[in-house]
Amino acid sequence: MSRSHGAGAHATTRAVKVGIGAAETAESTAVACTLPERVRGNGFGVLGLVQSFGDMGSTVVAGILWSTLSPLVAFGYAAAWMLASVLLSPLLRPTSPPSDPNDSPRSVKGETA
Repeated sequence: MSRSHGAGAHATTRAVKVGIGAAETAESTAVACTLPERVRGNGFGVLGLVQSFGDMGSTVVAGILWSTLSPLVAFGYAAAWMLASVLLSPLLRPTSPPSDPNDSPRSVKGETA
């Protein structure tokens, strides 16, 4: 890496790491809060599977965009997906009430039923 790009690259790397940390925390929290305890482990497994396929696909697409067009286009692609996930995340709601009242999704601290 050339010296002229060093500071900008380090700032970008830090920002990406913070973004990834926030996104992964939010995803895990969504799984923990929306799934009943009896299937929560499966939910985390599915989350990991989806994340791994998403990581692989996004790496391939971003690499192609970076190589054929520009790094700006590759980062724009990633930013567009992040924005879409933020805007669509309020749509994540349990679709039906649990059949067993003791098997309800975990409540968030301070929240009452």
